[in-house]
Amino acid sequence: MERTISFMNGEGSIGHNTRRFIADNVDASRTPNNITLIHEDIKQAYHKLFDKALKEYNAKQKRKDRQIKSYYDKISRSKQEKLFYEVIVQIGNRDDTGVGSYSAEVATWVLKDYVKKFQFRNPQLYVIGAYIHLDEETPHLHLNFIPWVSECKRGLETKTSLKASLATRGFVSEGKGNTEWKQWAEAEKEDIALIMSRYGIDWKKKNTHNKHLSVLDYKKQERQKKWLHLRRSWRVHRLF
Repeated sequence: MERTISFMNGEGSIGHNTRRFIADNVDASRTPNNITLIHEDIKQAYHKLFDKALKEYNAKQKRKDRQIKSYYDKISRSKQEKLFYEVIVQIGNRDDTGVGSYSAEVATWVLKDYVKKFQFRNPQLYVIGAYIHLDEETPHLHLNFIPWVSECKRGLETKTSLKASLATRGFVSEGKGNTEWKQWAEAEKEDIALIMSRYGIDWKKKNTHNKHLSVLDYKKQERQKKWLHLRRSWRVHRLF
Protein backbone atom coordinates (compact mmCIF):
# COMPACT_ATOMS: atom_id res chain seq x y z
CA MET A 1 0.00 0.00 0.00
CA GLU A 2 1.31 3.46 -0.93
CA ARG A 3 0.16 6.84 0.30
CA THR A 4 1.26 10.43 -0.29
CA ILE A 5 2.39 12.72 2.54
CA SER A 6 1.12 16.28 2.67
CA PHE A 7 3.03 18.66 4.95
CA MET A 8 1.72 22.20 4.62
CA ASN A 9 2.19 25.53 6.36
CA GLY A 10 -1.12 26.32 8.07
CA GLU A 11 -2.80 29.59 9.02
CA GLY A 12 -2.86 28.70 12.70
CA SER A 13 -6.52 29.31 13.56
CA ILE A 14 -7.19 27.99 17.06
CA GLY A 15 -10.91 28.56 16.55
CA HIS A 16 -10.86 26.29 13.50
CA ASN A 17 -8.70 23.66 15.18
CA THR A 18 -10.88 23.45 18.29
CA ARG A 19 -14.08 23.85 16.27
CA ARG A 20 -15.22 27.00 18.03
CA PHE A 21 -16.56 27.79 14.59
CA ILE A 22 -17.53 25.28 11.90
CA ALA A 23 -16.38 25.75 8.31
CA ASP A 24 -18.51 24.76 5.32
CA ASN A 25 -16.40 21.68 4.56
CA VAL A 26 -16.94 20.22 8.05
CA ASP A 27 -19.49 17.49 8.83
CA ALA A 28 -20.63 18.67 12.26
CA SER A 29 -22.17 15.27 13.03
CA ARG A 30 -18.64 13.80 13.04
CA THR A 31 -16.97 16.61 15.00
CA PRO A 32 -17.20 14.62 18.29
CA ASN A 33 -14.84 12.09 16.65
CA ASN A 34 -12.04 14.65 16.43
CA ILE A 35 -9.00 13.99 18.62
CA THR A 36 -7.27 16.63 20.72
CA LEU A 37 -3.84 15.38 21.77
CA ILE A 38 -2.41 18.67 23.08
CA HIS A 39 -4.13 21.94 23.88
CA GLU A 40 -2.30 24.60 25.88
CA ASP A 41 -3.17 28.27 26.25
CA ILE A 42 -0.65 30.22 24.18
CA LYS A 43 -0.23 33.01 26.74
CA GLN A 44 0.50 30.50 29.48
CA ALA A 45 3.06 28.86 27.18
CA TYR A 46 4.74 32.22 26.65
CA HIS A 47 4.93 32.75 30.41
CA LYS A 48 6.46 29.30 30.81
CA LEU A 49 9.03 29.75 28.06
CA PHE A 50 10.05 33.39 28.38
CA ASP A 51 9.17 34.95 31.76
CA LYS A 52 12.53 34.16 33.37
CA ALA A 53 14.48 35.65 30.46
CA LEU A 54 12.11 38.63 30.34
CA LYS A 55 12.64 39.39 34.03
CA GLU A 56 16.43 39.19 33.62
CA TYR A 57 16.34 41.40 30.53
CA ASN A 58 14.23 44.09 32.21
CA ALA A 59 16.46 44.07 35.28
CA LYS A 60 19.41 45.11 33.09
CA GLN A 61 17.61 48.08 31.54
CA LYS A 62 18.44 51.41 33.18
CA ARG A 63 15.66 53.14 31.29
CA LYS A 64 12.10 51.99 31.92
CA ASP A 65 11.05 52.80 28.35
CA ARG A 66 13.38 50.03 27.16
CA GLN A 67 11.74 47.40 29.33
CA ILE A 68 9.33 44.92 27.78
CA LYS A 69 6.06 44.64 29.68
CA SER A 70 4.74 41.63 27.80
CA TYR A 71 6.82 39.47 25.49
CA TYR A 72 3.61 37.99 24.09
CA ASP A 73 2.35 41.45 23.12
CA LYS A 74 5.73 42.38 21.66
CA ILE A 75 5.77 39.33 19.35
CA SER A 76 2.12 39.83 18.41
CA ARG A 77 3.18 43.19 16.90
CA SER A 78 6.37 41.84 15.31
CA LYS A 79 6.82 41.84 11.53
CA GLN A 80 9.63 39.27 11.74
CA GLU A 81 8.23 36.58 14.04
CA LYS A 82 4.82 34.99 14.57
CA LEU A 83 3.30 34.11 17.93
CA PHE A 84 3.23 30.47 16.83
CA TYR A 85 3.46 28.39 13.68
CA GLU A 86 1.32 25.59 12.30
CA VAL A 87 1.82 22.62 10.04
CA ILE A 88 -0.98 20.52 8.60
CA VAL A 89 -0.08 16.87 8.03
CA GLN A 90 -2.15 14.48 5.94
CA ILE A 91 -1.59 10.88 4.84
CA GLY A 92 -3.18 10.01 1.51
CA ASN A 93 -6.21 11.79 0.05
CA ARG A 94 -10.00 11.55 -0.02
CA ASP A 95 -9.91 8.89 -2.74
CA ASP A 96 -7.64 6.39 -0.98
CA THR A 97 -7.83 7.46 2.70
CA GLY A 98 -11.33 8.86 3.13
CA VAL A 99 -12.74 9.16 6.65
CA GLY A 100 -14.57 5.97 7.61
CA SER A 101 -12.22 3.65 5.75
CA TYR A 102 -9.64 1.30 7.26
CA SER A 103 -6.90 3.33 5.56
CA ALA A 104 -8.14 6.42 7.40
CA GLU A 105 -7.97 4.55 10.69
CA VAL A 106 -4.36 3.55 10.03
CA ALA A 107 -3.51 7.11 8.96
CA THR A 108 -4.86 8.32 12.29
CA TRP A 109 -2.53 5.93 14.12
CA VAL A 110 0.40 7.29 12.11
CA LEU A 111 -0.52 10.88 12.98
CA LYS A 112 -0.77 10.02 16.68
CA ASP A 113 2.66 8.39 16.63
CA TYR A 114 4.09 11.39 14.79
CA VAL A 115 2.90 13.77 17.49
CA LYS A 116 4.34 11.57 20.25
CA LYS A 117 7.86 11.81 18.80
CA PHE A 118 7.69 15.37 17.43
CA GLN A 119 8.90 17.15 20.58
CA PHE A 120 11.76 14.68 21.00
CA ARG A 121 13.04 15.35 17.49
CA ASN A 122 12.32 19.07 17.70
CA PRO A 123 13.10 20.18 21.28
CA GLN A 124 13.20 23.85 20.19
CA LEU A 125 9.65 23.72 18.82
CA TYR A 126 7.33 23.82 21.84
CA VAL A 127 4.00 22.22 20.93
CA ILE A 128 0.90 24.04 22.19
CA GLY A 129 -1.69 22.27 20.06
CA ALA A 130 -2.18 18.96 18.25
CA TYR A 131 -5.59 18.26 16.73
CA ILE A 132 -6.61 15.40 14.44
CA HIS A 133 -9.71 16.25 12.42
CA LEU A 134 -12.00 13.40 11.44
CA ASP A 135 -14.98 15.52 10.44
CA GLU A 136 -13.65 16.45 7.00
CA GLU A 137 -12.98 14.24 3.98
CA THR A 138 -9.54 12.93 5.03
CA PRO A 139 -7.94 12.62 8.48
CA HIS A 140 -5.35 15.32 9.01
CA LEU A 141 -3.34 16.87 11.82
CA HIS A 142 -3.06 20.52 12.81
CA LEU A 143 0.15 20.94 14.83
CA ASN A 144 0.83 24.30 16.50
CA PHE A 145 4.19 25.18 18.03
CA ILE A 146 6.31 28.05 19.38
CA PRO A 147 9.94 28.04 18.19
CA TRP A 148 12.42 29.12 20.87
CA VAL A 149 16.15 29.36 21.44
CA SER A 150 18.36 30.20 24.41
CA GLU A 151 21.80 31.69 24.99
CA CYS A 152 21.01 34.64 22.72
CA LYS A 153 23.45 37.55 22.76
CA ARG A 154 20.96 40.30 21.88
CA GLY A 155 17.62 40.98 23.49
CA LEU A 156 16.19 38.28 25.71
CA GLU A 157 18.52 35.39 26.53
CA THR A 158 15.66 33.05 25.60
CA LYS A 159 13.38 34.19 22.82
CA THR A 160 11.30 33.01 19.88
CA SER A 161 12.99 32.60 16.51
CA LEU A 162 12.03 30.15 13.79
CA LYS A 163 15.29 30.46 11.87
CA ALA A 164 17.44 30.01 14.97
CA SER A 165 15.39 27.09 16.29
CA LEU A 166 15.61 25.22 12.99
CA ALA A 167 19.33 25.99 12.85
CA THR A 168 19.79 23.95 16.03
CA ARG A 169 18.91 20.93 13.89
CA GLY A 170 21.28 21.96 11.13
CA PHE A 171 18.76 23.57 8.75
CA VAL A 172 20.18 26.77 7.27
CA SER A 173 18.64 28.61 4.33
CA GLU A 174 20.36 28.36 0.97
CA GLY A 175 18.01 30.83 -0.71
CA LYS A 176 14.34 30.81 -1.67
CA GLY A 177 14.70 27.49 -3.47
CA ASN A 178 15.92 25.69 -0.37
CA THR A 179 14.94 27.55 2.79
CA GLU A 180 15.44 26.15 6.28
CA TRP A 181 11.68 25.55 6.42
CA LYS A 182 11.74 23.46 3.21
CA GLN A 183 14.71 21.43 4.48
CA TRP A 184 12.99 20.83 7.80
CA ALA A 185 9.69 19.89 6.12
CA GLU A 186 11.45 17.28 3.97
CA ALA A 187 13.17 15.83 7.04
CA GLU A 188 9.83 15.65 8.86
CA LYS A 189 8.21 13.85 5.91
CA GLU A 190 11.01 11.31 6.00
CA ASP A 191 10.26 10.71 9.69
CA ILE A 192 6.56 10.34 8.90
CA ALA A 193 7.44 7.83 6.18
CA LEU A 194 9.35 5.77 8.74
CA ILE A 195 6.27 5.65 10.96
CA MET A 196 4.10 4.73 7.99
CA SER A 197 6.43 1.86 7.13
CA ARG A 198 5.74 0.31 10.54
CA TYR A 199 2.09 0.09 9.51
CA GLY A 200 2.92 -1.38 6.11
CA ILE A 201 2.52 1.84 4.15
CA ASP A 202 5.08 3.05 1.62
CA TRP A 203 5.57 6.73 0.84
CA LYS A 204 4.16 7.56 -2.60
CA LYS A 205 6.34 10.46 -3.70
CA LYS A 206 5.39 13.01 -6.31
CA ASN A 207 7.85 15.03 -8.42
CA THR A 208 10.81 13.39 -6.72
CA HIS A 209 13.39 13.74 -9.50
CA ASN A 210 16.04 16.08 -8.11
CA LYS A 211 19.37 16.85 -9.77
CA HIS A 212 20.93 17.60 -6.39
CA LEU A 213 19.67 14.51 -4.58
CA SER A 214 23.18 13.28 -3.72
CA VAL A 215 24.01 16.65 -2.15
CA LEU A 216 20.78 16.64 -0.13
CA ASP A 217 21.42 13.08 1.03
CA TYR A 218 24.90 14.07 2.18
CA LYS A 219 23.51 17.04 4.13
CA LYS A 220 20.89 14.79 5.67
CA GLN A 221 23.59 12.41 6.88
CA GLU A 222 25.60 15.29 8.31
CA ARG A 223 22.52 16.62 10.15
CA GLN A 224 21.86 13.18 11.60
CA LYS A 225 25.47 12.94 12.82
CA LYS A 226 25.22 16.39 14.40
CA TRP A 227 21.86 15.56 15.99
CA LEU A 228 23.20 12.35 17.52
CA HIS A 229 26.18 14.27 18.90
CA LEU A 230 23.91 16.95 20.40
CA ARG A 231 21.69 14.31 21.99
CA ARG A 232 24.71 12.84 23.73
CA SER A 233 26.09 16.18 24.88
CA TRP A 234 23.01 18.23 25.73
CA ARG A 235 21.68 18.26 29.25
CA VAL A 236 17.97 17.84 29.58
CA HIS A 237 16.34 21.00 30.92
CA ARG A 238 12.68 20.75 31.88
CA LEU A 239 10.64 23.82 31.16
CA PHE A 240 7.87 22.81 33.53
